[in-house]
Amino acid sequence: MFALIAAAALQSSAPPAFLDAADQVTVWVDQAATAQTMEGARLKVGAEWVSVTAAEPRGRPWREGMDDNDPERMVIVGDLQEQLGDGGWSPGGVGSKMKKVGPQRWELAVKLAPGSYQYKAAQGGSWAKNWGAGFEPGGGNISLVVPAGLPGVRFVVDLEKKVIADSINQPNLAPPPAASEVEDRTPAASQLFNAYSLRLAKELPTSVVREAMTLTLPGGLARTVRPRGALDHPDLVYAKTDLGAVYSKTGTWFKVWSPAAKQVWLRLDRLIPMKLGGSGVWYVYVGGDHHGKEYTFRFDHGSEITEGADINAFAANEPLTKSVVVDLDRTDPTAWPSTPPMKHAAKTDAVIYEIHVRDLTINENSGLPQNLRGTYLGLATPGTKVLGAPTGLDYMSWLGVTDVHLLPIQSFQFGGYSWGYGTTLFNVPEAQYSTNPKDPLSPIREVKQMVRNMHNAGLRVVLDVVYNHTWPPEGKDSAFEATVPHFYLRENERGQKLNESGVGNALADERMMARKFVRDSLRFWLEEYGVDGFRFDLLGMHMPESVKDWAETIRSVRPDAVIYGEPWTGGGPTYFPKGAQKGLGVAVFNDDFRTLWRGDTDGNVGGLLHGKQVQRPMAMESHSPVISALSGTPTRLGGWAQDPTETINYVSAHDNLSLLDKIWRVHPLGSDPEKQPMVRLGTAAVLLSAGVPFLEGGAEMGRTKGGNHNSYDAGDQVNQYDWRRGRIPYFQETAEYTKGLIEIRRAHPALRLATAEQVEKHVKVWTGLMEDGVYLLEIDGDAVGDSWSEIYLYFNTGSKPASIRMGGYNLASDGLRAVNGTLRILQNEETIPPGVAWVLWR
Repeated sequence: MFALIAAAALQSSAPPAFLDAADQVTVWVDQAATAQTMEGARLKVGAEWVSVTAAEPRGRPWREGMDDNDPERMVIVGDLQEQLGDGGWSPGGVGSKMKKVGPQRWELAVKLAPGSYQYKAAQGGSWAKNWGAGFEPGGGNISLVVPAGLPGVRFVVDLEKKVIADSINQPNLAPPPAASEVEDRTPAASQLFNAYSLRLAKELPTSVVREAMTLTLPGGLARTVRPRGALDHPDLVYAKTDLGAVYSKTGTWFKVWSPAAKQVWLRLDRLIPMKLGGSGVWYVYVGGDHHGKEYTFRFDHGSEITEGADINAFAANEPLTKSVVVDLDRTDPTAWPSTPPMKHAAKTDAVIYEIHVRDLTINENSGLPQNLRGTYLGLATPGTKVLGAPTGLDYMSWLGVTDVHLLPIQSFQFGGYSWGYGTTLFNVPEAQYSTNPKDPLSPIREVKQMVRNMHNAGLRVVLDVVYNHTWPPEGKDSAFEATVPHFYLRENERGQKLNESGVGNALADERMMARKFVRDSLRFWLEEYGVDGFRFDLLGMHMPESVKDWAETIRSVRPDAVIYGEPWTGGGPTYFPKGAQKGLGVAVFNDDFRTLWRGDTDGNVGGLLHGKQVQRPMAMESHSPVISALSGTPTRLGGWAQDPTETINYVSAHDNLSLLDKIWRVHPLGSDPEKQPMVRLGTAAVLLSAGVPFLEGGAEMGRTKGGNHNSYDAGDQVNQYDWRRGRIPYFQETAEYTKGLIEIRRAHPALRLATAEQVEKHVKVWTGLMEDGVYLLEIDGDAVGDSWSEIYLYFNTGSKPASIRMGGYNLASDGLRAVNGTLRILQNEETIPPGVAWVLWR
């Protein structure tokens, strides 16, 4: 599914060259050449000729007999490839290609300069099959520090044993090579390459981006040169936040950033030429009241004319082909702006509940009239019930969660059911969840009503945002490509889109105006819609500088906003891995926690909640996965989080099997009632561990997707919440248990410690002195002003009952019930059943 290069064929065998800096041109040549040969190229700008002073190879060297489609090709991909004659992170690399030494085993022993590297393994010449840390498909980068004095480094990939290893990190799996085994794959000056960065004799002024440019190659072949990276120049960075259509009753300002365009027109009632201002912004003022009118921008890029919707638009027609001018004040509901129900003193105050607008409300037993099912207004409707129990909005309020994570509601172009992970216009709400999708203003009004009513119900709103890529992935229908071709999305030397997301492209947020686009969009959703936080899809694709910039912007508007994301990618290199979030006020999903408790994502390998055991450490022993997970994954225990506020603890989410379906996969025999203790144990782990708890919506009420592990387009029958099923007594008991645990967590600051220092001082984790599979957290409530002076959390993940002596303590939760108080007073000797969590206090 994942391929580094978009599958669309080139229009010709001679792609354009690209001006990637004021003094640099990138070019691909069909006939591979040496650097010395390429230094004979010249650039013509208008009537002036500029010579080339140096040619630096890009990508991998050309070699006779190369086969990109060889399914057996196994390559070590990473930044170390640049030493071996390949472009960094190239799954089709030659210098880092491994030798097959067995039916399912490959090895590579090469010389590397001392330094720090990141790598993964990829098979078949693309990202379709790749493995990272822990041999996880599509997993995180593996860190490698090469000291001085080594003859070389051996890499091993063994598909049968599920191993990816190197001789520095795992010498037992990849024996250090002898000097005679090490290959020197450093590229020679005589090697042939297809791609080069050409250094120009002088820096060109930014004005040349609108001029005709031609690169003449040795032999006389000429290439059109298009501006690309050169557009990321400080002189072309527009600082203001008024791009798009800024409305007033007397007239509207239209502005669009397109610095390389020769001319831009606004198509409103007619075609209106725009003027070029500073920083590459085109503008025009059109008098009159244009509220509700459609418009597009038309661009002359010299070699082509494009036309598309405004990427900064606030409203659009239903097919998203045209933008719409909107007076946003006219879309405000009564009692607006709404007031958030609570402010989080720390991010660990949040209890996040993930839902999809349509899934939560589409079922015939949702308590909603048919016209409101699957809509924003359906989600905003209080008072709904089934069999006397609350549904929808009231159910989430009853459950006690604080933050509702909405799967993407930024507009997308997919027909039929979709999770929405392919945004087209980022400032326009998705129309299909509106009661009147044909009206461009209806989604805006109804999202605001939804936010207001959720706030009134005591719920904060978190948007799942997908800025890492856009849809369509490229071509004339992409508003981003129509506006500034080759700029907003990452490309290779040929100008082909890099498929680092797994769905066709990747936002080039390393470029200032791409980064600014996201910054302005985040600010807009905070200020116009009053949302309370963001979950970033594939956060690992973004640059750390971008994430820091966006987090600072969000906090400047909402200091208490929750900000979190996925520290992985759709198959490409990981720029923002676990650990990159330290000190940024950003949390990332803790897949270490998930794997410890759940097991694998979709297979039959179980975790602690299924009764699987891990190696038993002594109390507070360093690098114990159990202690680390229960303590917020701090760095001092071998984790990657500076504080518990940076880890999103979860055992299931919309991706992969639902929690109940995963339990059925591991334990295919039995019945739903017999699975509920495992659901409750996993839920207790999430809600009682240090960190930010995240719950898959519906897991606590028996939600199943019939074993579908990727239901993004599977429709209502698979994805809907079955509210009547949720009233079956054993599912209702689990929901009430979850509600009780949430109430306990929210009532006691000792369970929401925000810093690693607090956890270290006030929490003890005992394992070595306990029976097999039993873990105990002892928390000093007095030290943090809790009404419970001592708290003991027992997790019995073993297969046998466990004996404890805690006479006189209050039992608040016994694995079936949970109350913020006392179920009963414990006797001197008690037995904790297997597969449950107990909460004790006094």
